[in-house]
Amino acid sequence: MHDTKIDTQTGLQSKEGRRGAALLFALSILAVFSALGMIYLRHMELEVADTSIELRQKRARQLAMAGVESAAAGIQQYLLNPTTRPVQMDSPYAVKFPTYRSLVTGEDGQTAIEEMGWPRLAETTFTIHDESGKINLNHAPASVLQKVMGVPGDTARTIAASVPAGGNDPKKQWFLELDELVDRRLLEGPLAPTVYETLTTYSVVDHRNARGFFNVNAADPSALAAVLDLTPEQAAQVKGKGPFSSSEALAGAVAAARGVPPESVTSDPALGFQSRCFRVVCEGRYARFVDKERYETASAADKRRHLMNVAVHRVEAVLLFNEDATYDIIHWNVDIAREVEETEAPAADNADESVDVEDVKVEAEATA
Repeated sequence: MHDTKIDTQTGLQSKEGRRGAALLFALSILAVFSALGMIYLRHMELEVADTSIELRQKRARQLAMAGVESAAAGIQQYLLNPTTRPVQMDSPYAVKFPTYRSLVTGEDGQTAIEEMGWPRLAETTFTIHDESGKINLNHAPASVLQKVMGVPGDTARTIAASVPAGGNDPKKQWFLELDELVDRRLLEGPLAPTVYETLTTYSVVDHRNARGFFNVNAADPSALAAVLDLTPEQAAQVKGKGPFSSSEALAGAVAAARGVPPESVTSDPALGFQSRCFRVVCEGRYARFVDKERYETASAADKRRHLMNVAVHRVEAVLLFNEDATYDIIHWNVDIAREVEETEAPAADNADESVDVEDVKVEAEATA
């Protein structure tokens, strides 16, 4: 009897021990899965945030690229009507684009714009630089390079001789960028700012038919002095008599500045009287308004305070226009600079106006 009692108690204690161990095991498994669930949720939050940042970056890039098209349209108007230079030529020009969630077509066939829950800023600012008023590095003689670059004659002659210049020497190559002067070890870098301001490599694409690519009307007096072999005073005098519309008018001004007969001034086929090559630098900016009304009335220095979640993208393009004002993009740099920042959203009237999740959920949202 005594032994049986002990065995029964031992069996009960063993069963209770197994139940306790099972409970501890179940609690451990529950804790592990709870931790995994929290990690998964955190991972999804980070994925949503990363997707939102990427989405805003792409929108900013699209805005910057849209700025190139806007600038091209302004240049086309100028080329078709040269009497008026567009304001974009001289200073940065901002263009704002409407933003909306989607277009909704009702039963009556009318199409309406579905506004976004939180107002956005979609803006591109572009600056147009006239490359036709610069001296083309590939077609400048050594005497001109020596004057505008301030280098010794031997260096200028070496640079001028490093391009094919009508030949087919495989050892010689045309310059695609000014920085190649340093890459080819023709100059020691960095290049002086005056080199970028005076020289270009973009204004000529067909090197076998390089004519009229240097616009004397857009050139600075220093460039005119080098190309036309004038003193700075004579170049300023010629510049003051412009703009010119023909070789005869230019020759007359040069002859008067030199004090020689007009027939003694030779015509250079590189000279032209209208710009055809333009470099456009665009900055696209996409953000949310903290307070749109205050943003509109704030000064330029304080506007940033009224924005949140700002994405900025900068691109550069060189446009070469034909006689009929159509153009070709001969150079693209779509990643000059990118930046994006996260900002905590202020308290909103609607609880579902989250900063990041909405951008990911509403994929149909369009930037016109």
